[in-house]
Amino acid sequence: MPKPIYIICSQSGTEDKETGFVSIFNVVEKFQTSQIKSIEAEAIREGKPIIMQYVPLRVISTWMLEKFESKSNDYEYEFKFIFPSGKTAIFSKGMFKFDKDFHRFTAKIDGPLPLEEQSGLLLIQCRTRMADSGEWASHEYPIVIEIDQPSESKQDVA
Repeated sequence: MPKPIYIICSQSGTEDKETGFVSIFNVVEKFQTSQIKSIEAEAIREGKPIIMQYVPLRVISTWMLEKFESKSNDYEYEFKFIFPSGKTAIFSKGMFKFDKDFHRFTAKIDGPLPLEEQSGLLLIQCRTRMADSGEWASHEYPIVIEIDQPSESKQDVA
């Protein structure tokens, strides 16, 4: 079974085409957000537009082939979110072969993240296994989720 080496999440990064070296920019450790419903209600009351900025997310996961395994084997991989509630959502999956001793996956998410309405620890998991076998090897990257609770506006207080 492939051995997990590292997993990291960032906003961006690049790979040198000659050396294969990876540079990672703006490592993500925490998402701090507000509930859209409260912001939307306030904007409607005040006649203001809502501007939403999405944070791109780039997940890099690297795996090493064990000495006793063959490069000719087919493997499966999955990236998934594990939410604070325990629910999961797969956001990338596929098949691969090792062409070297190490294999690196990069998954990019540009757009809204499917966060739940609660603060807690979001885990981003990458897992692999030999094709059609039952046992997965995995590693996770934790991101703290802080959702600001809506405060009462002046119009809500009598």
